[in-house]
Amino acid sequence: SLYPHYFTHTYPGTTGCEATCESDDIDEATCSGKFECEWYDEKCWSRVGREACPESPEALDAFLANVINPSDGAAHQVG
Repeated sequence: SLYPHYFTHTYPGTTGCEATCESDDIDEATCSGKFECEWYDEKCWSRVGREACPESPEALDAFLANVINPSDGAAHQVG
């Protein structure tokens, strides 16, 4: 997974989108049907951590793109 740091809190989380995705009662099929959630290590997790669930897959993509390439104006050099 791209975001292993999202999988280090006490499970299930209760803040923001964690409350939607994270539960011992959610199975893989249910989890996989929610774009804002991710199945990892036999559990369902929020893909945005404690942030509010995104309203659409496009909003999720924008959030994740900003996490990977933050638009903070700083120069990000590769290599």
